[in-house]
Amino acid sequence: MAGNTTADLLNKTAAILNKAEVDSPRLSARLLLAHAMGCSQEYLFTHPDHIPSPEQTELFLTLIERRKVREPVAYITGHKEFYGLPFLISKDVLTPRPETELIVDLVQQFYSTRTPLLFADLGTGSGILAAAITAMMPQSRCLACDISFRALQTAAANFSNLKLKDTILSLQSDMGQGIKENSLDFIVSNPPYISEKEYLETSREVVDYEPRIALVSHDAGMGHIKLVEARARNLLKKNGMVFMEMGSNQTHQVKDIFSTWKSFMVHQDLAGLDRIITAKMRT
Repeated sequence: MAGNTTADLLNKTAAILNKAEVDSPRLSARLLLAHAMGCSQEYLFTHPDHIPSPEQTELFLTLIERRKVREPVAYITGHKEFYGLPFLISKDVLTPRPETELIVDLVQQFYSTRTPLLFADLGTGSGILAAAITAMMPQSRCLACDISFRALQTAAANFSNLKLKDTILSLQSDMGQGIKENSLDFIVSNPPYISEKEYLETSREVVDYEPRIALVSHDAGMGHIKLVEARARNLLKKNGMVFMEMGSNQTHQVKDIFSTWKSFMVHQDLAGLDRIITAKMRT
């Protein structure tokens, strides 16, 4: 395909990806071509007749081959945007999902961005929640916890790149173990919540490439959710809150787990599915 314009390359490779039954084939092709050329997606829209160099075209086609076998775009390019911020993404962390941004929205609804608070991100992964919330609440401090040292390395790189390393402390910790009791104003978490059975039925993008430890939980997917609730009871101050992602089929079980809390609310994602819970401690 050397000598093809950007428009030709996008049309031909989108067709290849579509035939391979890859989700959003044209978007995948556009993201990968922009990465190979070192340009923005906007440039591709405004320069359809541009002819990439032979080296850029060769690199692009190599990336397309990786996408054909369902490797997520974020792992191929090594980065993805979350809440308007750029993040490095390694194969030691999950690729950010748009529905997780709802947690950031909800924190803004409940807390002033000017109030100095201390919060924890349990299972921080690439650090997207810790970073996005701290960026909008510059007076606050965060304890970003993960049991995986390699995940914390990715998170720490993101905190440094976003100039947040002075306000976020990375801790190798099993869902907040070791944090001082009654010290936190709120907790955010996107814990593992998929059962073993559900995991085996998910897409190749997930099973073949994403870290299992960040996805699968014991006790039919409820083990880590129970752990977050137990940790929160010990770590939160009076009237402290939990903002947590869950599976859309777990509403009733999660409500039972938080049955002794002062308040409990379920929030839907853009698809209308139950996705995030907020819960407040009793005084």
